[in-house]
Amino acid sequence: MDKEKCYEALDAIISISIYQGYLAGICGKSSGRHYTFDSKCDETNSDFKKLLNDLKNMNN
Repeated sequence: MDKEKCYEALDAIISISIYQGYLAGICGKSSGRHYTFDSKCDETNSDFKKLLNDLKNMNN
């Protein structure tokens, strides 16, 4: 793996972590490492899952 790809992956992971924290702050209560989401946040959460899938597809 070259350095550039490695940094890209790291950026994606950091962005995801920030976004998860953002979602947890708005939507749910943090309990250890597990987040619970209110139903009103399902839509936001599904957008996030789509983003994750897009990232996975980029790596394939």
